[in-house]
Amino acid sequence: MNWEQKKISNTGMVVTGKTPPTAHKEYYGGDYLFVTPTDLDHNNYYVKKTNSTISDIGKEVMRKQFLPPNSVMFTCIGNTIGKIAINHQECLTNQQINSIIPNGNNNYKFLYYLLIHITPQIRLLGGGVATPIVNKTKFENIEIRVPPLPVQCKIAGILSAYDDLIENNLKRIKLLDEAVMIIHKEFTQELSRSGSTHFEYVKDCLAFYIGGGWGEEDYSEVFTEPAYVIRGTDIPDVRKGNMSDIPLRYHKASNLASRQLASGDIIFEISNGQIKNIGRTNLVTDILLRQFEFPVMCASFTKLIRCNDKINPEYFYLILTDSQRNGLLYQYKSNSANGINNFAFETFINEFKIQIPSDNELREYSKIVKPYLTLASLLGEQNSKLRAARDILLPKLMKGEIEV
Repeated sequence: MNWEQKKISNTGMVVTGKTPPTAHKEYYGGDYLFVTPTDLDHNNYYVKKTNSTISDIGKEVMRKQFLPPNSVMFTCIGNTIGKIAINHQECLTNQQINSIIPNGNNNYKFLYYLLIHITPQIRLLGGGVATPIVNKTKFENIEIRVPPLPVQCKIAGILSAYDDLIENNLKRIKLLDEAVMIIHKEFTQELSRSGSTHFEYVKDCLAFYIGGGWGEEDYSEVFTEPAYVIRGTDIPDVRKGNMSDIPLRYHKASNLASRQLASGDIIFEISNGQIKNIGRTNLVTDILLRQFEFPVMCASFTKLIRCNDKINPEYFYLILTDSQRNGLLYQYKSNSANGINNFAFETFINEFKIQIPSDNELREYSKIVKPYLTLASLLGEQNSKLRAARDILLPKLMKGEIEV
């Protein structure tokens, strides 16, 4: 197969984004996405929603930096180097992102997967500094091997088939989450109307809780036990079936013994750089645990929570999720001068009361909500397998080792 060596600049026009002056409020709040690295993740290959948007006035001012649909956006600064996405519609990025507007000889999805493949190479160009930067000149001069357009299209079609399935599963997971929250709210409202329930403090409904651990990166005589560590920042990815960034570390046997996650446990985030994220939760299931070859624990800045027989894990997990989303937990959050925001967990469990259904009501509740939660976990597991299959194929296709 005839693959041609060329620079990124030969595949299309490279555009470095720019942030409109924030003093001009009229530049913001419109229909155009304003993409920053925080808007990109490893779960979606299209960016569909951003924290900020640009107005028609802002677009006119920043027209030289505006991207047409199907441009490939690649983060080129800091520890986010390699976050990447494709845009569905016209958009603007900030200056941390270099984008390729492909020319007629190159397929945008192929370029997307090619950049994923060479991300380790691109990171090296950032240099060994505190804030690595791959500027536009370095980025567009990177040399790549590119096949003819028909071959690019075939390769992109093979790989995007996996990502299309992942995207579809993510939509289904979101719908399941929304449905189960509606069921939960209706159930708790009915409990309130019936007047047959009572309230108890959270602490009286817990059998066990403990802070997470971190261990060491390398094996030693003391840190002997391998275990994966789920951080608070991993919670959104775990729920979507993306386990690729969860680190495997070594722990003291005694620490792992008290912190190893079991089905029915709840991971609760107690510290984060963004105060709005504190209180995020994840319900541990057998489906989640079987995706790891070693034991799993939660990290520092999180809590492992186990319920006693007054409530079940599904009920308490949805109480926490609902309370985090509607702001009931905000009173226990605190801003910190060092940028780390914390949650007063002990105060919370001693002051926060929850409705306690009867045993029969709780059993009926579980019969309804468990299938939703189980299906969401299964779809997450399916996504994990799809990513693994795609990631095995990707380097082979990009090296031309597989004939298409």
